Amino acid sequence: MKKLIINDKTIMNCFAIFIISFLALTVMSCSEEDFGYTKDEIVYKQNFEKTYGKIKSNQVWDFTTYNLKKLGLVGGPNAAMGTRTQGLDEPYSIDKIVFYPNNKQMPGFDPNATTGNNSGNNSGGGNLTYKHEEIEKWLKEQPIKEGLPLTFEKPEAAFTVIPFSAPGTWELHLVDTGNGKNFDYKITDNTKLNQPVVIMPEYITGRFYFYVKYGNVKDECIALYTGAPQSVTHLSGTNPLPSVVLGCETGYGEKDYKDLGIFISVPQTDINKPNDPDPEQPKNIYIVDDRHIQYMIEDKGSTVDFDFNDIVVVVLYYEKKNIDGTDEGYEKSVTAKLKWLCGTLPFKLKIGETSIPSSSDAPAMPGNILHDNFPNELKSSYYDLLSDRGVHIKGFNPNENNIQAIIYVKDGKQITSRVINKTEFPGAGETPYMIAVDEGTAIPSEGENINPNIFVVTPANQTSEVLR
Repeated sequence: MKKLIINDKTIMNCFAIFIISFLALTVMSCSEEDFGYTKDEIVYKQNFEKTYGKIKSNQVWDFTTYNLKKLGLVGGPNAAMGTRTQGLDEPYSIDKIVFYPNNKQMPGFDPNATTGNNSGNNSGGGNLTYKHEEIEKWLKEQPIKEGLPLTFEKPEAAFTVIPFSAPGTWELHLVDTGNGKNFDYKITDNTKLNQPVVIMPEYITGRFYFYVKYGNVKDECIALYTGAPQSVTHLSGTNPLPSVVLGCETGYGEKDYKDLGIFISVPQTDINKPNDPDPEQPKNIYIVDDRHIQYMIEDKGSTVDFDFNDIVVVVLYYEKKNIDGTDEGYEKSVTAKLKWLCGTLPFKLKIGETSIPSSSDAPAMPGNILHDNFPNELKSSYYDLLSDRGVHIKGFNPNENNIQAIIYVKDGKQITSRVINKTEFPGAGETPYMIAVDEGTAIPSEGENINPNIFVVTPANQTSEVLR
């Protein structure tokens, strides 16, 4: 049996271990309340993580399709949905959707510009009044932009798409979302770099978007670069034709959205009459941001249920922009509607700069009702929120989710001014009292926890950084 020897060194080591343990316990004990969390919030977080697992530091809570695409994530409520591949059920064959000019003068370009016939690797551009080298140089000089899922309004006229400056093997796809379906067309690829493709508007059934496919990876986020000067685009006339340069990703690594450039121009003449002496006034192409964001809110009345149905409000955000950067055809509207209510505590909503209700009183809620059955005595305060037209909202930014629910104390039918809490949209890794999903996502019944699969998102490209 070994003899235990206690000396000064042993005492110092024990003391050091005690101090480290004490500090660790102190940090653990103060890591919640001392950072501003209430006891109820701590219990809520503990119960939430018992139910759904530990919250990741980069966990996002905006599960809308738009946001997940923007971040390069897959999963969430719509994990089972995706773009269909081209097949027999597509409405039109690819040769009806696109038209290759085969070295002919393309409408929409200045016939007096000098091109040098675009001689170069993979050019094949023929007598095009367009210099892809100059547009490529212009693109590389622009500040790096964040890629966004861009959706275009149904086209009014044929328009030209010219891909340039792209390494490797890639495909450029156009997805027609008409009739509530996604019809996927591969319109060009790396074998036709710098060659123009004309999109035939009469065969596009609805809004559409582009994406780049390289290997098995699909990138639907595209950066929008406007303001390319006529000296670069060689477009004619004192009033420049609607045109835009899109920047795409075609590989792994840094997302600078400059790997593949797409030059888009609206033709000035009929593609079948390129020398038409009386060209029509050029039509425009519009980019549309149309999001129906369903905010599902817990009012903190309980720390053990996670049904996210106490307050469910849908914000309908619509913005239409002209790709030429002008105000022509610009439209914007933001409205909010109450979708569902299972909470019983009085509340106000602040969406952007708009408070609902606008009066100083926050009436008590009966709970567990669909908005169609909202009691008459409450309709005076929440009338617009319950109406088909909704409440007109000012100052709302869908990318910031600047929405807040203010919950008040209820004592029978008496409403006090004491606020229980102000619930804002959670940041990455925070405990959620509010989440964002697409409109139409199932709302759980009272006491039924929300589906845990909603919270599961992973990078679409596992080998590259997405959250940063």
